[in-house]
Amino acid sequence: MAVLIDSSRIRPGRVWYVIVSVVFGLSLIAGIAVFLFGVSKANDADPKVLTQSSGSTPTQVLLGYDTSYVIYVEQSASTPTCTANPSSDIALRRPQDDPLFKRLHKDGRFDHGGKTWKPAVTVFPHRTHTVALSCGSTPFLVGDQAPITGRFFGGAAGLVGLPCIGFVIAMIIGLITVIRRSGSRKRLQIEAAAPYGPNAYQQPGPYQQPGPYGGQYPPQY
Repeated sequence: MAVLIDSSRIRPGRVWYVIVSVVFGLSLIAGIAVFLFGVSKANDADPKVLTQSSGSTPTQVLLGYDTSYVIYVEQSASTPTCTANPSSDIALRRPQDDPLFKRLHKDGRFDHGGKTWKPAVTVFPHRTHTVALSCGSTPFLVGDQAPITGRFFGGAAGLVGLPCIGFVIAMIIGLITVIRRSGSRKRLQIEAAAPYGPNAYQQPGPYQQPGPYGGQYPPQY
């Protein structure tokens, strides 16, 4: 038959279960905060200008693999049709057809060289190579999106990574707490189940010698 014991005597206390929840909750909040911070900074950042063209001739620019770029034109200009040569291994899109660009850049406008520029085309090379870009006779510049998207994905990594780390830490604390409480409960149950309590055989008596009956051994003559 199970022996009832006072749960308040079990160590460590139940407060450690609260600590487990707090650790995971804080890591979740931290992940969300890092993500929101990264997105806000991505929106505020200006692109790095790689090259600028007067529009009279195609402009050579080295584009890196797995990096996105944007062709910008002056705010007052109509959106031109831009081309790339060679056109293989590269994709050109309108910014309005790129949901990620719209989320990161809002309207995508920024100031450079005393002028305001707006996005005309997003560029996605499938390999690292030099490309000749042209937008007809419209002046344009090419900006690198990497620093901006890097902040976005850095925030996303924080959103996933920090809660995962917090979950692992919380699980370790929780597991140690469960194991130690289980051991403490068993010790208390064994003590409570002893015939005369945990110290039955250590009670001093008139003969100052412990005995089996609560009890002392009589003196030996």
